[in-house]
Amino acid sequence: GESASAAAAAALEWAAATALGSTAATSVHVRFRGSTVLRAGVVGAAEEVADAPILGKALRGEEVNLPDLQILPGKVEFDYLPPNCQSALLLPLGRGEGDAGAEGV
Repeated sequence: GESASAAAAAALEWAAATALGSTAATSVHVRFRGSTVLRAGVVGAAEEVADAPILGKALRGEEVNLPDLQILPGKVEFDYLPPNCQSALLLPLGRGEGDAGAEGV
């Protein structure tokens, strides 16, 4: 229901603020069931995290660490990140027990 959605949104916002405040991360994006549900920190021009091959790996449950985006030919997939973004870490979300069928990155 709406309260569950509000609670989930609040939890995501808290998690993003925590990641931004306690790590070197400058940008957090969350995609859930095909839609971008959170953008926080420094963001790029695109408002949606679009389907792309590299993102597809994370959606299939793989952690994707891209330590040097500037030399990656696939950098064009990350237009939702700032143009000068140096690295990216894509983590699958919602694949734990009880989350069958959830899709999130």
